[in-house]
Amino acid sequence: MDNIEEQAVFDTVKEYLNVRKHLALLKVADKVSHSIAVSVGVLVISILVIFSLLFFSIAIGLLIAEKTGSPCLGFFIVAGLYILATLLVFLTRKSMLERPLIDFLIKQILKERNKAIYENQN
Repeated sequence: MDNIEEQAVFDTVKEYLNVRKHLALLKVADKVSHSIAVSVGVLVISILVIFSLLFFSIAIGLLIAEKTGSPCLGFFIVAGLYILATLLVFLTRKSMLERPLIDFLIKQILKERNKAIYENQN
């Protein structure tokens, strides 16, 4: 009889580990699919912003060229503004880009864990 109980415990543990493996795979699939969905959304928005910025820049360059009478000067001024913006972003990249992005990714990765901890406390 002892052997039958040991086999039952062994089978239960084996089934439990199998279920845990499947649960881990599902969690990974959820995280990956969520990351891909967010990335595609960001990519689409980025492409639209780039096109909008491109046409807006051309319009501003032509407007400045019309006011100054020099097409080259209009586009050089717009290019200079982009160089200044690039320099500003480069100098503040850690506080403006890297840190918020890292914080966002950590929150997304630990969202389920934090939710479970919060629910257990209440």
